[in-house]
Amino acid sequence: MMVGIIIAVVAVGIGIFVMYDKKAPPPLPKEQYLKKMADYFEGRYEPPTDSGPTHRVYFQFENQEFVFEDTEKVGFGKHTDAGYLKIKTSSPLNLTFAEKEQAKSVKSDIIIASQIPNEPLEAMAKLRIPKALKDFNVFTSDPIQASELLEDPKAGPIFVNYKNHDQRGYPFMSLLIRQGTLMLEFHPVIGFKPSLLDLRKNVPSLEDYAHQLIAVAQAVEQIHKKYMNR
Repeated sequence: MMVGIIIAVVAVGIGIFVMYDKKAPPPLPKEQYLKKMADYFEGRYEPPTDSGPTHRVYFQFENQEFVFEDTEKVGFGKHTDAGYLKIKTSSPLNLTFAEKEQAKSVKSDIIIASQIPNEPLEAMAKLRIPKALKDFNVFTSDPIQASELLEDPKAGPIFVNYKNHDQRGYPFMSLLIRQGTLMLEFHPVIGFKPSLLDLRKNVPSLEDYAHQLIAVAQAVEQIHKKYMNR
């Protein structure tokens, strides 16, 4: 009787494992999933060069130009993979997010990267940060346009969706804007949004992220045109 029960339990366990294995295929190797991405979007794969370890896929989606980069990040003495989905706009806007402890260094980086003069305190005071993002220090080259973007009914929730918390409980943001280029970072750590591991298992899912970046890019463009002639 006991032997029969054990056999039944093992059989069920094997069945569950097989079902799980079919639903969750292993992630593809780096070059393989990037070439699959290029084929899926009818784009172009560019392998790394002597200048660095970055793989790139250039493609069009919904009449928009995208580039996806798979590269290496160095942190705490080790190399980790990271992916970046990018789309350019005509706006020069910068918008980044940092935990409170990193505020000083991030602000300095933004000023250097954007090559803009220091904003008056009165202008910075006009930056309106949604309640869901209040635990960030937010830095921008244009507080008025950034406020409208974060309050936009389509773009605002997308930023909130890509708010993560690290192992210490500190917030970090996967979506930022540098010189008008939107950059969505894909993380190698399970549980962070968006996941590079999940993308390697399901390349077509990149369409969903591209749709979201298009929504934010359109809001950036509309707000930029609204103020450019003022």
